[in-house]
Amino acid sequence: MALEFPKSFFEEEYRGDYLVSELMKRTWASQIMIYDRLKALCDKYGLKCYAEVGTLLGAVRHGGYIPWDDDFDVAMTRKDYMTLLSHADEIGDDLVIRSVYNSETFINGHAVVTHKAEILDWDEDRTRGYAGCPFICYVDVFPLDYVYRDSEKFRIQQQLYSFAYQLAHDLKVFEDCTFGGRIITLDELSDIAKGKDAANDCRSLLENIDKLKIYAKKYIVASDKIRIRPGRPLRQQLFMVADSIASMCGEKDADALQYAPNLALFQNFPVRMKEWYEKEIELAFEFMTITAPVGYKQFLTNQFGVDYMTPVRIQGGHEYPFFRDEVRVLMGGDTGDCYIENGKEVSDSDIPDEWKTVLIDSLGNLKRIVLYGLSGTDILNNGTLGIAKIIDYLRNMNAQDGVIVICFAPSGLLGFIEKCELSLLTDYRALIESVAEMDNVILDFNPDSTLIKAVMGICDEYYGDDCRLMELCESWEIPVTKQVYQ
Repeated sequence: MALEFPKSFFEEEYRGDYLVSELMKRTWASQIMIYDRLKALCDKYGLKCYAEVGTLLGAVRHGGYIPWDDDFDVAMTRKDYMTLLSHADEIGDDLVIRSVYNSETFINGHAVVTHKAEILDWDEDRTRGYAGCPFICYVDVFPLDYVYRDSEKFRIQQQLYSFAYQLAHDLKVFEDCTFGGRIITLDELSDIAKGKDAANDCRSLLENIDKLKIYAKKYIVASDKIRIRPGRPLRQQLFMVADSIASMCGEKDADALQYAPNLALFQNFPVRMKEWYEKEIELAFEFMTITAPVGYKQFLTNQFGVDYMTPVRIQGGHEYPFFRDEVRVLMGGDTGDCYIENGKEVSDSDIPDEWKTVLIDSLGNLKRIVLYGLSGTDILNNGTLGIAKIIDYLRNMNAQDGVIVICFAPSGLLGFIEKCELSLLTDYRALIESVAEMDNVILDFNPDSTLIKAVMGICDEYYGDDCRLMELCESWEIPVTKQVYQ
């Protein structure tokens, strides 16, 4: 049965004191649609996937997404997770389940269910089919492994997993630095190590791979399954070895579970008791329900503290919103992205003649100049109320004597809004029309490197969004104030 979204779901709204934009709502909808397909595949094979971390907290505390969150996470026991991966090709023609088992370049300890696209471009079918969202969205699927109740066996499991996990990441760094990210095999690494100019990190990688084989043989019952084939991509195999180590403990030897990378990244990360996952319940999530472990209250207390019901805005594991770079790509660049550094020498001739009459006062002196940078992502993510705030600021500055605002904005934003058919279009056009009527505000949608440098050479301060233009002003030691929307 197809998902039916209430029309009101897509409307920009305040949740508490936080504005959720129409574009973010569409992104949420795309993720929910991916989750629905994942859930259907899990149900087909009797697999359980539970709301995880922020998604679970959102369901309990907000009845849906945390207003300032932009991802969707679920967790599964290792057995169900591996069964899911064995049926990955059944997720549908337009989606793919990526993991270390089917991708040579994948470096996460979990899988992602995502759109089947290698590069981001305008895809009308995907946009139309996924609630008008133009981005490549995804749902994270985290495997939960049993951890030994015996403290000594747990110590070995943690150290052995950490060793394999770190080794895989060390290899990636070596590949990035030596081969520009190209995947190499064990044979290639061995050949490099034989050379007289071989770096120490190359030989160290080989030595640690040999140690890993020895440790696996000594401590893992099923170590015969851990093999590194000389002619196959090495990085992928090391991550698969780490996965095998993660699952070395059987259920009968454990009282708790854990997402294995936490064993490597944190010394005393709280585990979750397996009894919390013996049953499941359904929790309200937006306009539907989502499955949660019966011990969700204990898990949330363990993860976030006893006051987990009190909202606290904290930065997640990635920049918010995640689609900042995707907007930049689809717009053809954000404000300042085109700039190429070539010194700080500025020529008066680089300033347009029609600007000079506005920039200079009656005594022949430069007025106070504020460089105002607008980012496409920030405008999109702060919606109509964000645009209202921009207009208010510009009107206030326009009314001040002796002040000129030079506003740079991305040329591709209007086309982006039009292609997505966002209701924001009317407000954005109103912004452009309002600025055209202001005598002391100059608006430019496509500044090149020469113009950007010229304006940075004469401006007194920068005010605006966090974009490349702001970074450039900081590097020029221009006073910078970041615009705060909410």
